[in-house]
Amino acid sequence: MNDLSQKKCVACEGEVAPLNAEQIKNLLPQLSKD
Repeated sequence: MNDLSQKKCVACEGEVAPLNAEQIKNLLPQLSKD
């Protein structure tokens, strides 16, 4: 299993623009309700 602490988040690198409200609205239903 890969160690999460060794992974990098692309958005955290600062080269990706934050999601806008419309993008969030479209992605939100994909989140698990668990």
